Amino acid sequence: MTRPRKQEVDYFPHYCEHGKVIYILENYWGNDGYAVFYKLIELLAKTEGHCYNCSTDEGREYLFSKMGAPQETVTAIIEKLAAMGVIDEPLWGERRIWMQSFVDSISLVYGRRAAGLPIKPALLHTENPLNGINVNINPQSKVKESKVKESKVNTLGRYSAEFETFWKAYPRKVKKDKAWEAWKKRNGTMPPIEIIVTAIERQKKCSQWIRDGGQYIPHPATWINGGQWMDEEEAHPMSGKVSDKTIQNMEMLKEWRPPL
Repeated sequence: MTRPRKQEVDYFPHYCEHGKVIYILENYWGNDGYAVFYKLIELLAKTEGHCYNCSTDEGREYLFSKMGAPQETVTAIIEKLAAMGVIDEPLWGERRIWMQSFVDSISLVYGRRAAGLPIKPALLHTENPLNGINVNINPQSKVKESKVKESKVNTLGRYSAEFETFWKAYPRKVKKDKAWEAWKKRNGTMPPIEIIVTAIERQKKCSQWIRDGGQYIPHPATWINGGQWMDEEEAHPMSGKVSDKTIQNMEMLKEWRPPL
């Protein structure tokens, strides 16, 4: 009886000269960035076909247990890797992890095997170019395009999880698609989402954002394009002493003038 042909490896090249990826991860997450990156490669190495599926509860739990870092940190690191193109972003939208550079690095191993080098799996879903709605292309599926809901679209990767977290935190929810385009143009240079949310929460208390019911809050696309998470806005003098609603009322009273 012949041995089954496996598509796993017991080792992979660990180069001493790292590209920009490791430096970026270490800059944001310190040792966690370095460790998660290589533990992720180790996981891919021992995954059949080298594409890890974490779309199930069991798959996610095993992933997080292997990484040795907080779940939020692991998720943020993987989102960053997807944004930089290190892992396949469309597949990550389906919560499957594929790293082409890793597979290329082990091609010599498969040169001595009967089993061929794994290739990138096909997407389970695709985007309809006519209306931008993700639809299931599995011929066995009975789900019709007209019944695909917006929540399903987002789940399949129309927006990244990091962007959705930003959108939930940002107080002025206008022109979401333009904001998403601005986010993607940043091409992986956005800081960790925790920093983004902290900046938003801080700026919510500044006088510019409070004045006149928030009409001076920048559009989200403007905020992203301008890198305004780096702005050092001073908090309103009454912030922390009274409620935000009271501060808004105080600002409105400053602008009020009696009718002529």
